[in-house]
Amino acid sequence: MGLQQLKFIQDVETRWSTEYAMLDRLVSLREAVAAELSSSDVDSLSPLEWKLTSGLVEVMKPFADATKECCGNNYPTASMVIPTIHCLEIATTNHIRKNKFGTGVPFARYLIKALRSRFPMYKMDDINVLCTILDPRYKVVVFNDYETQYAVNQLKKEIKVNSIEVAKTPTKNNTSSNLGKQNPLRAIWQHRVFRGFLILMSDCFPLVARVALYYLSIPATQVATERVFSTAGNIFSNRHVLLLPHYFIHENLKLTSERH
Repeated sequence: MGLQQLKFIQDVETRWSTEYAMLDRLVSLREAVAAELSSSDVDSLSPLEWKLTSGLVEVMKPFADATKECCGNNYPTASMVIPTIHCLEIATTNHIRKNKFGTGVPFARYLIKALRSRFPMYKMDDINVLCTILDPRYKVVVFNDYETQYAVNQLKKEIKVNSIEVAKTPTKNNTSSNLGKQNPLRAIWQHRVFRGFLILMSDCFPLVARVALYYLSIPATQVATERVFSTAGNIFSNRHVLLLPHYFIHENLKLTSERH
């Protein structure tokens, strides 16, 4: 049939977005599935069911993409929470407007309702607000005037607290040359956008840089921690009687190269 050779993807309850991946792959293999089932005793999906599946995949795609982006390791993710929810609301609302009688519209309406129920005041969460306004990618782009003023006030309060702490502690060298060596910001320092931003902040606005150092290192999800445990499971198990080097350095290679 001239189609790309792909395997089916199974839904796994403990893995995020696998249900979307399963349905997306099924839609991609529609022609192959229909051809295979035509010569078997198994009933194929009806045209209406295929249409419904395609509608669900179209609605779920922005959520799957957002989940993947918020689970990254090498860039700040907590600052993405507010812009991500904001954009998901817009994308889902636009889908409903453009496809008033589409098969995925009822599901899209349910997702909008679930978002607003689960995150009713997400633009007023102190930690996420500070992370967002400190991120040079977003700043206050998704805030209205009232939310912007609230974010600015929160940042001023945090700067004031840090200025008091700095006055009470011995002077430390937080210049741009030493900023990248600090442990909480190692992953962020690898990203050129944030490296340039923090160099500028540390030289011109050291208190802002201090606050950014603290808040931009917060992960949005626990996926990074789960990945560490998954790697540990590959290293230590009853089936491993010989530890090969690539297992041992899988998670530590970057740290090793940084230290030397």
